[in-house]
Amino acid sequence: DGPPPIAFTAAQLRDYRDAHPLAATLPVIRRLLVRDAEEAGVIVAIGDAMGRLLWVEGDRGLRTIAGDMGFVEGANWSERAVGTAAPGTALELDRGVQIHTAEHFNRLVHPWSCTAVPVHDPESRAILGVIDITGGAEVVTPQALMLLQATAQAAESELLVDRLRRRSAPRPPA
Repeated sequence: DGPPPIAFTAAQLRDYRDAHPLAATLPVIRRLLVRDAEEAGVIVAIGDAMGRLLWVEGDRGLRTIAGDMGFVEGANWSERAVGTAAPGTALELDRGVQIHTAEHFNRLVHPWSCTAVPVHDPESRAILGVIDITGGAEVVTPQALMLLQATAQAAESELLVDRLRRRSAPRPPA
């Protein structure tokens, strides 16, 4: 029941995040979720397809407390690493999930509740990663799940629009 393993050094995490497809969706995710997370008292985490947290933003005080259980950038929150927890379980099931307090496998996480949804490649439908909100009981409502599903859809649409723009951009003469 200890904290999850850290998967990256600081330099590795920075390079991996810069190259990750979800990096391009951060403005959309931040606009829809993170901007209000500080005031709402929640944490927003974005992870890769293997359950490793790449960005953890939102309420600063909660992020400090969550750091004690290893809910930090670079930590592996896959089901294999931590058991039942929203980021890893959403990836494992390939659908949105809500995990209430003691439903978490690890006792360190029992004070928390979370909702997470996978994000897919808009063309291949392969899982690219996961979006999670963590906090108190307010993050496991039907409305929270709908908000995360809409945010994931917006992120997927942003990826598709970006690809279409790049494909239709004029190419320099050879």
